[in-house]
Amino acid sequence: MRTVLCLLLLSNVCQAAHPLVDVLKNSPEVVNVENPIDAPRCIIHIRDWHWVPYEYVSAELPEDTPSEVVAATYVRHLNEVREIQDEQFTLLKRLIDRDVTTIYREGLTPDIQPVYRTLSQVLWKRHEQIPEVGDELFKRPNVLSLGVPGRLIAKGHLKTVHAADTDETLALTDPLQNDGRLREVTQSDIEKREDHMVRQMLKHQGHCIIILGGAHDLTDNVKRLGNGNTGLIVVTTRAFRKHDE
Repeated sequence: MRTVLCLLLLSNVCQAAHPLVDVLKNSPEVVNVENPIDAPRCIIHIRDWHWVPYEYVSAELPEDTPSEVVAATYVRHLNEVREIQDEQFTLLKRLIDRDVTTIYREGLTPDIQPVYRTLSQVLWKRHEQIPEVGDELFKRPNVLSLGVPGRLIAKGHLKTVHAADTDETLALTDPLQNDGRLREVTQSDIEKREDHMVRQMLKHQGHCIIILGGAHDLTDNVKRLGNGNTGLIVVTTRAFRKHDE
């Protein structure tokens, strides 16, 4: 009797999973899918590995780090971002083919959003793929700094990308100070920024995707603000898992 009860409970859990969970689990680029909140419409959090400027990486290293070590560390960072963005590109095309076409990008603000499309097309015009690491990827803007949404626009898979941030929310969690040192970002400020992101996505009626750093957890934000009508799916790709470990 106990075995039958367990099987019934397991069956109910399986039936409760959002249909997109199966799509994601069967994607070769994906290594883990979490569905902490189940609801008819959902937010899909693709865990991202940020491109950051050279000065951010330099600030994380000891002050006496030799310049060649800083440069080598930054090259490694660029290669990690390249690998993760290549996987994201394939995965997002698959979701777009299933009519999940509303994509929010962390770091994109309303004032930048109008020129994001044009900038993406210009920077990607001479590339079929992300270029090899070199001086071009050390500068801003570059195709890595645009993230995968810009690549999807430039390749004709997506018409627009929505801003997940504002100048104010970015300032809340910017760790780099004017003196070049890093500061500790408070959990309270992180929550304020995540609340803003979720409120923006709740304005959209259907499923949506957010390209958002892997350290963020929107579970509590969606629970508080979603009124039980919005679910959350968190996706970890293989390349992200490899570099996160």
